[in-house]
Amino acid sequence: MDDVNTGQNTPFLLSSAGITRIEGTEGASLGTAENLHYGSGKILLNPNDKLFLFNKGLTGAVNAEGTAFGEMKLESFLGKSHHFPVETIVRETINEVFTFMADTPLPD
Repeated sequence: MDDVNTGQNTPFLLSSAGITRIEGTEGASLGTAENLHYGSGKILLNPNDKLFLFNKGLTGAVNAEGTAFGEMKLESFLGKSHHFPVETIVRETINEVFTFMADTPLPD
């Protein structure tokens, strides 16, 4: 698979061996300037591998103390759940973030 990242969070590759950040294709946000060039990378996906794509809304979710959920907490969570089916990972990631937020209202 070819990968180009235009200003979003670096995705994770979830495999039977664990989780890996897909680094090396980061670039400026798409449409922020003319004539930008973006590097691309190739990712080898094996059967049962999964890509975890997310944006700043997930990692930027804050609790009552104003602490963000953050990428380290997400990576730790994914490290424990990478072997689950995709549907379970998505559902449990959402549950994990909402549990972290407790009663903090969602931003606009």
